[in-house]
Amino acid sequence: MLIQVSTPTSAAELRALYRRTRAHFTAAEVAAEKRMAAAAPPRRPVAPPAHRPHARFSARATLRIVARHFGLTPAAVASGGRLQRLVLARRIVMHICVEVGGYTAARAGRLLGRDHTTVLCGLRDLAALLRRDATLADEVARLTRQCAPGDAPAGQGGATADATPIGADA
Repeated sequence: MLIQVSTPTSAAELRALYRRTRAHFTAAEVAAEKRMAAAAPPRRPVAPPAHRPHARFSARATLRIVARHFGLTPAAVASGGRLQRLVLARRIVMHICVEVGGYTAARAGRLLGRDHTTVLCGLRDLAALLRRDATLADEVARLTRQCAPGDAPAGQGGATADATPIGADA
């Protein structure tokens, strides 16, 4: 159906031209949608995202245990300090929370006042250290057992939303 082009001389002619044009394009849209629906493969239901297990322990408790092990305060570990002892303790907390506890990098980062990319970088660096240093690997395994005892039922130990940065509530 071709639409004749003409210059309307009154408002009534303009309205009629508008209605004809709109009907033409609406019909073409409906026909195109029907063709696409017929050609499209059947829709499969979308699977829900994979469920991450809840942490079996509190990240704050992990921070306290690791800080005590290194002779530090939790606030010092979460601070911006770059002493080797602080950085190592911070990375161990990140490792235990993310790798063992099921926390996301963003959630572990919020606990320590860091960005998730900083957590990912710290995890990568600690993994390289653990491959080279068996003594450190044993130390991290011992700290992990203290923070996440294997026989504790899920939900014990305050596995709540404890991602508030240390020092923010004091």
